[in-house]
Amino acid sequence: MDHLKLEIPFKSFVRMPNGLQWYKDELYVMDQFTDDVFVISDKGNVLKIINTQTENGSGITIGGGFLWTASNGQTRARPFRDHDDHSSKVIKIDLNTGESLDCFPTPQASGIHGIEWDEGNLWITANSFKKDVNKWIFKYTVIKYLTDNVHF
Repeated sequence: MDHLKLEIPFKSFVRMPNGLQWYKDELYVMDQFTDDVFVISDKGNVLKIINTQTENGSGITIGGGFLWTASNGQTRARPFRDHDDHSSKVIKIDLNTGESLDCFPTPQASGIHGIEWDEGNLWITANSFKKDVNKWIFKYTVIKYLTDNVHF
């Protein structure tokens, strides 16, 4: 069995990291506390902070020239913002300007707990809660969005 070596190249200053994406020479980190994305160099320096319209962020990916964030709806970590609508959705963000360009809802208004770009496809994991008597049923669904068919 191969052995792995754990290395800590720098200490994270992001309060609630909840999504990572390495792109080119930069690490993008979603902070669920602020719902901002921190762009960090391989030395641990903050290169920029992207203020997003994400609410209760839970994942990020980069693809097609855009940053995509998973927005789970109503946040409890930060104060309400004017753009908050408490809905679960994927947000398409301009990588250069940080501007939110568009969004689309998740199936059944479910929360997102994983998002990944793969050759023109956006994959997400989504869950929904349904109450059955006194038990909660937890349902995970993996959905493949063909981004060519999503009109922004």
